[in-house]
Amino acid sequence: MISVDTVSQPSAIVAAWLDLVRAGLLEQDLIVTLQEFLIGFVVGTAVGVIAGFVLTVRDVVYRMIEPYFLAIYGIPKIALAPLFILWFGIGLLPKEVLVGILVFFLVLINTVAGVRSVKPEMLQIVRVFGARGAVVHRVLILPHALPIVLTAVRASIPSGMLGAVLGEMLGGGRGLGYLLLQATNYVNMAQTFAILFTLAAMVLMFRLVLLPAEAWVARREMVEG
Repeated sequence: MISVDTVSQPSAIVAAWLDLVRAGLLEQDLIVTLQEFLIGFVVGTAVGVIAGFVLTVRDVVYRMIEPYFLAIYGIPKIALAPLFILWFGIGLLPKEVLVGILVFFLVLINTVAGVRSVKPEMLQIVRVFGARGAVVHRVLILPHALPIVLTAVRASIPSGMLGAVLGEMLGGGRGLGYLLLQATNYVNMAQTFAILFTLAAMVLMFRLVLLPAEAWVARREMVEG
């Protein structure tokens, strides 16, 4: 049977969360983690989408570099965090880079999959009507790949948050990851769960932010379908 000391009661978790709020610790550390996540997430998503479209312009180029991307993606990210801290210091930058890399590969791989899912017959049809280059991407490839890209962005939210928290736990004196590390070191289970639920709420919040975009894409597909 699980001991209450290792799980904590809901009332104790709420009390611990309120204590963190009153002390100002939750707010200041949440802002740090939020900044790391947002910067890394936005940059990683943007670079991943752009790289995905650029690399698929010449399919042979992507086929040549794909194995290297997959090899880098396969490296355990927990092994990269200490390196980033050594290279970039213990400030916000190494955590932002870690978040960006985690998000980048997920978005890149799915963007490429979305672009390559366009059937050759559809490409031939739009080219028959005189579409070339950027016009093909705007009228056919981008709309076709958008649902897959949005799915990748949604899936990368937990990974990005994990990167921020992991970086804070391994190096740095600020952020929810550092606060979580302190709570576990002192075996303060109520505070530990309070922080974990806060992180879960942040992930859910960002998931809800994407809902309007996903709903718009779904309506668009229904109209075109």
